[in-house]
Amino acid sequence: MKSIFLDTGIFELFFSGNQTIKKIFNQIKNETIKAFTLELNLCENFYKTCEKLGKETAQIRNISLRNSKIKILDIDDELTIRSGIFKCKYPQILSLVDAYISGCADLNNLVIYSTDPGLKDIKEVKNNIFPLE
Repeated sequence: MKSIFLDTGIFELFFSGNQTIKKIFNQIKNETIKAFTLELNLCENFYKTCEKLGKETAQIRNISLRNSKIKILDIDDELTIRSGIFKCKYPQILSLVDAYISGCADLNNLVIYSTDPGLKDIKEVKNNIFPLE
């Protein structure tokens, strides 16, 4: 079974009705794809949604993601070290959250699904970049 990491931009595309991303979410729901994300990505999604659409919409979307089949991963020592190595190697490319995404994908052999074209420059991890609409 294919295992993927969902970055924050993918959530934004899903909630905006992007048909390609909706198909991916249906595969997650039907358990033909295994999907992961980090608590950091839920925080990022919450604040971005809150800024644009308000706190209530952010809370509803947060609950929706938490009740989905997406596995939400916590941060631990191994992930922090691996992410720090990525941030050290790519300080101009990776934000701290993107360093954690890269570390998580590397540790768990996940393909990153993101809207961030900068992640293409990270050669240690596989990624699939989707354009923002």
